[in-house]
Amino acid sequence: MKTFVAGILITCILGCAGTSTEDLLNASFADRIIGFEYGATAIELEEGGDSQTITVNLAGRPLSDVTLDLSEQIVSGALASYPECTTFDLNINPTEIIFTPENFADSQEITLQYENNFCVHQSLFFELGFPRLSSNDGKYNNQIVPTLPVVVIEDLQNDFVPQA
Repeated sequence: MKTFVAGILITCILGCAGTSTEDLLNASFADRIIGFEYGATAIELEEGGDSQTITVNLAGRPLSDVTLDLSEQIVSGALASYPECTTFDLNINPTEIIFTPENFADSQEITLQYENNFCVHQSLFFELGFPRLSSNDGKYNNQIVPTLPVVVIEDLQNDFVPQA
């Protein structure tokens, strides 16, 4: 069976018997574009400052739910190495986002805030990443989530001494 749908030729070799035209339309090529999109190309945070919000969405409709795990961050790049600064104080909420076939294109919000660690250092520049996407949809499962460039502006001056 061959069906021409909106300029896209869909060829069913096996398993198309009983497939409705509606199902074929829902499985069109445009709906099978996969990808992950941020609503910003980078984010700037001030240490100890207000939180910033970015949006994320999927570029194409998944066949089943797609989970973005935000509880584990992958940080790479030029994080400054300061022996007196032993903590990485980035808070991210929520800890998980689930995209469905219905809400895949809707912008989902991620809030980031860098806590004040009372450590004097230069501003930090790094790439923030997350684990691969998880889904029963083979096109989305195990897909790499692009990294997001982040800069954290230092809030303390070199002559600052914390009060005991």
